[in-house]
Amino acid sequence: MSSANPHQLKLGKGMAFVKSRLHRLPQGNDVWEADFMGAQRRSDPRATMWMGLIIHHDGWIVAKSTVNQPPTVNDMANLLAQAMQHPSDEARRRPQVIRLRPRREWEELHPHLAQLGIKVIAAPRLAKWDKAFKDEARQAAAIGAAAAQNKLEETYPTVSRFVRGQGWIEIGDQEGFGFIVRALDYGGLVFESQKPKSLTEALAVLEKGIAEFLKEHG
Repeated sequence: MSSANPHQLKLGKGMAFVKSRLHRLPQGNDVWEADFMGAQRRSDPRATMWMGLIIHHDGWIVAKSTVNQPPTVNDMANLLAQAMQHPSDEARRRPQVIRLRPRREWEELHPHLAQLGIKVIAAPRLAKWDKAFKDEARQAAAIGAAAAQNKLEETYPTVSRFVRGQGWIEIGDQEGFGFIVRALDYGGLVFESQKPKSLTEALAVLEKGIAEFLKEHG
């Protein structure tokens, strides 16, 4: 038995986008811009997530969500339903207009939005959405970088303390020596090794070597 097509719009009981429920909401005079776009994942800057935003015509975020795979029409339907039923300003309503990029994925939603009395405008450029997305993506990247830094410091606490107030480290290929790691302070060499073959091994060796040096020398 074949599974349901994830790219086909799902409506009705059990779904977020239920027209009878949404139609009962009052209608405002809002104009919203809606879209999804790929961004760095906070927990892993090397991975991609897709961030969905609904932006009010005044520039603030009405609703947002993230998905792990390229978004489908159901992801957009869920985001729009969230924006109408649980907007960030807590004023439940249907917007008057929704501006969407002219993407094939969203076309199936157009007649259903029309049935809710919502006008859909195909807009290749969503200026307020693009600005809000850049701000959100920049914040997410900054949080992701901070999380990665914290994880590194938790993994190598002795190295972290050492470079913050006692000395510095050197890691890399040196002519005549090959790949080498060193820890130095203002009194000279603290630790040196040619055993590591990678950055990860180098940090692990430095963590142990610096810890032993500090234990021996107080």
